Amino acid sequence: MRLAKAPCDINIGTVVRELENLEGSVDCMGGKGKCALAGGCGLTPVLSGALGAFLDHLDGFSLAGIVSDRDAAIAKLFA
Repeated sequence: MRLAKAPCDINIGTVVRELENLEGSVDCMGGKGKCALAGGCGLTPVLSGALGAFLDHLDGFSLAGIVSDRDAAIAKLFA
């Protein structure tokens, strides 16, 4: 297995956006939910803001910055 980019060029926020279905984490966020309060609840913008803050925080990290011991991390993948 090889990375397509150098670890310092792999942004964690971008990885999460690409791999996770963030719109479906709560029914009302994906637009397809069956919430009885849809349209009359103030929770949707609150959750949207929290998700934005979460992703903004992840944007501050690279793969290189969170994997301090590359050899140990690779060994765990194949253990």
